[in-house]
Amino acid sequence: MSAIATSCARWTAVSSLLIASTAAALPPSSPGSLDPNYGTNGVLAFSIRDGREVSARIVPTPEGKWLVSGTAQNADGRNVVRYLLRLESGGAIDTGFGAQGLVYPGGNSNALVVQASGRIVIADAHYDGSGMLNAEVRRLLAGGARDPDFGTADGATILRTATPAWPSQSFEALDLDAQGRILGATSLSSGDRTMEKGEVWRFSANGVPDAAFGSQGRATLEDVAPYLRVQQLRAQPDGKVVLAAWCQANISARPRACVIRLNNDGSRDTAFGPNGVRDIAPPADTAYYLYELRIAGDGKIYAAGANFYSYPPKALVMRLNANGTLDAGYGTGGIVALTFSGNSAYVFAVHPLADGRQIVIGMNDLGGDRSVGFVARLSAAGLPDPSFGAGGFAGAASAAPHVFYDGVVLADGGILAVGWRYNVPGTSTDIDTLLVRYVGVETLGGVIEFHNTTLDHYFITADPNEAAAIDGGSAGPGWVRTGSTFKSGGPSRVCRFYGSTTIDPATGLRRGPNSHFYTIDAGECAWVKLDPGWHFESYDFSGWPRSSDGSCPAGTTAVKRVYNNRFAQNDSNHRYASSDAIYNQMVALGWSPEGIVFCSVE
Repeated sequence: MSAIATSCARWTAVSSLLIASTAAALPPSSPGSLDPNYGTNGVLAFSIRDGREVSARIVPTPEGKWLVSGTAQNADGRNVVRYLLRLESGGAIDTGFGAQGLVYPGGNSNALVVQASGRIVIADAHYDGSGMLNAEVRRLLAGGARDPDFGTADGATILRTATPAWPSQSFEALDLDAQGRILGATSLSSGDRTMEKGEVWRFSANGVPDAAFGSQGRATLEDVAPYLRVQQLRAQPDGKVVLAAWCQANISARPRACVIRLNNDGSRDTAFGPNGVRDIAPPADTAYYLYELRIAGDGKIYAAGANFYSYPPKALVMRLNANGTLDAGYGTGGIVALTFSGNSAYVFAVHPLADGRQIVIGMNDLGGDRSVGFVARLSAAGLPDPSFGAGGFAGAASAAPHVFYDGVVLADGGILAVGWRYNVPGTSTDIDTLLVRYVGVETLGGVIEFHNTTLDHYFITADPNEAAAIDGGSAGPGWVRTGSTFKSGGPSRVCRFYGSTTIDPATGLRRGPNSHFYTIDAGECAWVKLDPGWHFESYDFSGWPRSSDGSCPAGTTAVKRVYNNRFAQNDSNHRYASSDAIYNQMVALGWSPEGIVFCSVE
């Protein structure tokens, strides 16, 4: 059974850095606008050291949180640290991780993955006694301490494949496949730094090289191009591995885009392209630099980066079919070029959405020590989505120069971009870590209330099709509209739960009540998702959270909750009332008052 049905206790934000907006008038809340309930008007910037900071990667954890990896140093260039920052599901800092949300794992690479156990695999580098720099993987426990039970020796696996001719090796990317095996892409540099070659490694979940992949866990790529730098790799659900790389004739040549696919055993997938490679040449006198790779649910592959030496500058997104051919239905011949002003533009992150659209995140260098991070939404055909921000692009996060280097789509559809901000333009000695949250989805319309005269239960929905079906009897007898409604709209989405229908073997009864529960609080939503008495159904409608003083912002109406006190009978039910008269009437009937739980637009 659910503890939420007994107390309905509200979760309190654990980070003092995340403060709800108390603005006198409602700011914009449509998709692409800054989320006013995150940080200060959508922006959370802070210092880990007093100098240069770079926030480079964000990855999910199995419990729905997020892990950010970056580096920080003092203004004098000393005291350089690598940090891991853990965020709650909605982007708030998780102060229960390490020291107030931070762990300092050492190392110099930002490649990382989080396993199903919650343990964190990170890439590192190891100097041996002869001056060779070898790539290394090691693992941290979920709380951030080093895991001694990982790897081949002392909690790590050192590759030891650097040679005097190729003395420097580093990990560029890590991923996990469907079986939990660890995949890694490394680059090897020649002694004079004029040549580069790539490798792909596969390890067991415990960090031991997988002898069934390539040669003792290693697949080489040195025949793909004379100079090859792997930038990203992703595992397909079938165990195949896709890579994005720069292909060059030599270090001075302008790169082509190479997308490579390996079979489950590390051999080249010749069904994907010649020798498993799709080598995509840029327009004359320009270059293709790839930084990102994603595999969509339909098997299509997105590769993204920059079309360099092109004027005006263009950020780049390619879409390949599952067989490796460019998708002619996307952009121009499979390639989308987002045109900007200034010197250069990059896409560093792509997230395909279930409806075929994509969120892209990157940076535009305007020149003169100015840079601007951007978030955009593209249609399934690769066109800027006019229903997102202004012409498909979200609002600017800051007037100060800033960079977005990664980002994610949160569970509720919100978008969190990560990077850094230059506090003093023209210098690199005062740079803060930057997290920016945007509204991704806003549901507009009415929320309709029903009452079941037999069960004495109340139910609300913002879906007009569902409401019509209930009118038609699809939910069973006894349901009638009460005439009570309120409006859906705002930057935050309301989680909808239904009592779990699974049987508790200890009682022989269903675990949850035949009832629904709603919460707008991201933390409370994450907590209820872990409760076996409740099943998460959807994000039903949009609203506004309470202000920091517990009231509703100007321009909204308070929605209050009452509870029927029937937890002991596994018959819990709540009513959500935007009318004080209804709220007071329910309290007079013996329902417990729980006050304001969210706010609806007027």
